[in-house]
Amino acid sequence: MLRGDLDWIVMKALEKDRDRRYETADALAHDVDRFLEGEMVEARPPSLVYRSRKFARKHRGFLGTITVVVLALTVGTAVSVWQAVEANRARGSETAQRVIAEEQEALATEYAEQMAAKAAEAEKNLLDANYNLALVFEGKATNALEKNLYGEAWLYTLAALNRRLPGERMLQRSMERLSDSDLCRSALGSSIIRSEGRVFAGPFGPGDRYLATLTDSDHTITLWDWDAHRKLSTIPGTGESIWCMAVSRDGRTLAAGGGSVFLWDVSDITNPRALVPLTADRGGHEGEISCIAFSSDGRRLASGSQDRTVRLWDIADRTGPARLATLASHDDLVAGVAFGADGTMLASASFDRAVRLWNIGDAGNPEALGTLSGHQDAVTSVAFSPDGKTLASASWDHTVRLWNLSDPRDVEESSVVTTFEDRAWSVAYSPDGRILACGSADRTVRLLDAGNPATSGHLATLSGHRDGVSDVRFGTEGRIVAFGSWDQTIRLANVSGL
Repeated sequence: MLRGDLDWIVMKALEKDRDRRYETADALAHDVDRFLEGEMVEARPPSLVYRSRKFARKHRGFLGTITVVVLALTVGTAVSVWQAVEANRARGSETAQRVIAEEQEALATEYAEQMAAKAAEAEKNLLDANYNLALVFEGKATNALEKNLYGEAWLYTLAALNRRLPGERMLQRSMERLSDSDLCRSALGSSIIRSEGRVFAGPFGPGDRYLATLTDSDHTITLWDWDAHRKLSTIPGTGESIWCMAVSRDGRTLAAGGGSVFLWDVSDITNPRALVPLTADRGGHEGEISCIAFSSDGRRLASGSQDRTVRLWDIADRTGPARLATLASHDDLVAGVAFGADGTMLASASFDRAVRLWNIGDAGNPEALGTLSGHQDAVTSVAFSPDGKTLASASWDHTVRLWNLSDPRDVEESSVVTTFEDRAWSVAYSPDGRILACGSADRTVRLLDAGNPATSGHLATLSGHRDGVSDVRFGTEGRIVAFGSWDQTIRLANVSGL
């Protein structure tokens, strides 16, 4: 032990580090004296801190590398721990969101079931209400029949039928009595064809019993025995939208206007046969066709278009129709065309507010006779009286005007014969010239005494459509008038009793 102290005294005296050597010789001598006297000497082994400092100074590069590695491991461990914590938190959040979503889905399903139940209840209530209303209408119809008030009975019966209930069987007695009444023989609105479109042609054929209607959705044309509410045949769609239709007076030819004029032989109503169409390569229009009309003998056809022209066609040879002339004089879409009774005069109506007259006696060289002005808005329809002395025109200015054609080159000022609450869309004369029918966007058709329309000539008003009346036509025999609407129905009325 003592020898050890003496060794450390020597080591301290020889220490390279000045701070660790004895400061003076006296300090060394004193430490030796303390050794000799058995006292604790100053010399001691280097402390742990000193040895560590010496080691670090000697191995600085190695310790730096070790420090970096240790630091990297520490940081990596911390990041891994953080990511694990975040992953656990995300899994917890996802689970919570899934639980919330499932709860919301359950609530939505429950709500949908409640709404469906309420809708079913509402529908049942509506059916019950309609059923009760139908019973009320049936009672009123029965009372009216007992008083021979056939017009009132008809309206109430129609109102009840419009409820569309199974209970309408209860109306059979009323309907049977109506069918035996004078009302049915002179019925106003005696039949409704749900055509799924507003465009139609006819009535035509024996007893004016046939009707052609267009289905807007697929452009197919259906041929009906409207009196029996029976479909006779269907003409497939042409692949184009159809805007207008017409049938020849002899009932043999049906025409429809879209991008071209399409023709069918409907002599056999159950087996229509396609004819040669009037297409652009045959001199057809450059725009959609908006109106068509046959001459009274069925040998010619006129078509009006969005291209602002009227084209005249010879269709006497239905296997090889030919364009006769192009009448280009309007400043806007041509909305209506009509032939005079003898086929030598043509009238055209346009959105440019004008009506134009043409002499087509020489069809290959038509002659402009004049322009009829007076309407304040688009003119949509024209019709010649059977005697050729008068032209009727319908306009969006709500009026129907009559023009005296005694001198077609110098037409007298027109007279307004009726004014609607909304746009006038269509006019038509009965074949015998007694009745002028006028259809309007106000959902009505007015039947006027053509001999005295401006004064006391109002014969009847036809109503029942739920939307505007777009077209009105008389059958070739004059007994039936048909009028179509944007509500996608065609109504037919027997006017023989007027």
